[in-house]
Parts: sequence; structure tokens; C-alpha cells
Amino acid sequence: LDWHDSVLNERFRTLRDSRHRRNPQIIERLQSLGIDITYEEVRALAGSDSVGRPHIARALMDKQVVSSDKEAFDRFLADGKPAYVPRDLPSPAEAIQWIKAAGGLAVLAHPTWVKLADRSLIELLRDLKSAGLDGVEVYYSTHAARQTREYLSLAQQLGLLVTGGSDFHGLTKPDIDVGIGKGTLHIPTSLLTKMKAVVGRV
Repeated sequence: LDWHDSVLNERFRTLRDSRHRRNPQIIERLQSLGIDITYEEVRALAGSDSVGRPHIARALMDKQVVSSDKEAFDRFLADGKPAYVPRDLPSPAEAIQWIKAAGGLAVLAHPTWVKLADRSLIELLRDLKSAGLDGVEVYYSTHAARQTREYLSLAQQLGLLVTGGSDFHGLTKPDIDVGIGKGTLHIPTSLLTKMKAVVGRV
């Protein structure tokens, strides 16, 4: 992916602006629930990072409102919870187009968290592949062995690249580093070789 691509970066700027408008609204909703929290506190916690819900979750943990970031999302920040505010996001097909236009490979990240509504994951992957999807994240920090096997099988059935990630998010996930996830996560280096081969052909 050419991360210097001017069109892609303009689209990122639009998404960041949407995120910046959203964060104070989340804080206001938390305050309306009687939680003593300010946007300034969350910004200070984020430091040089772009403020997001993980930083708000961390602030709630620091204030002992919740005991984990998972609890913060489960109780307050996830879709359908009292402090949730939706974002303006591109459709999956649009996101795939953006990535491909910048010379990248489009991959469905952590499929375990994808909301499927009334269809199966394989149906979603087929639709996304028809829109240009290149791969699926098979190896991931919170995947159980059963999930890894399932996603590997789906990738092989559909001819999608197999990828992996540690889910590194900086200070919001201090127990995870770049390429080093939780438990026994092991991402074969051969996956990168295959990805480079595909990039070289497009």
C-alpha cells in the first residue's frame, strides 16, 4: 500500500474528522450517565495518538468505572450501548476500492468481530471477494484454535490470502506488541512472502 497516496490520505483525513466530532459526543453521553469524565482527560491519556474509543475505555478503567476495556465496550461503548455514537464510514466495497487504488491488498480483519446479521461468514467473504477482497485475517490474538482452523479453511475454499496480526494498538493494549500477540499466537513468515508475490503481480 502506498501510504503516501494523496487521495487515500484525503479520505483518511475525512474519517479522522468524523472521529474527532464523535469523541466529545461519547463523553457527553457518559457524563449524562453520571460518570465523572472529561474529554480533556481522555486527550491527555491518548498523548500523540488519535483519540478513539479505546482511550475512553482506558479512562473508564483508570477511574475504576470498569475493570477492563472489554467491560467498557460491553457496558457503554459498543454499538447499542448507552454511550455509543455511530461514525460516518465507507461501505466495505468502497474501502476495498480505496485500498486497491493505492496499490494495497484488501484484507478482512479479525472476522471473529464481524457482525453478520442474517448471513454466514462465507457468504460475506464471497460478496467481498467479488468486490475485490484479497485476503482474510486467520491468525489473531483472540482467536481460539477452532476459529483459526475455521478461517483458514474458508480462506482456502475461496482462494483468499491468509494473513495474521497481533492487534497492536499502542498504549491501549499494553500487553500486545507489533507482531507479538497473546498466548501462543504464531504468524508464519511464509504468509508475507505470498502477499508480496501477489502485490508484485498487480
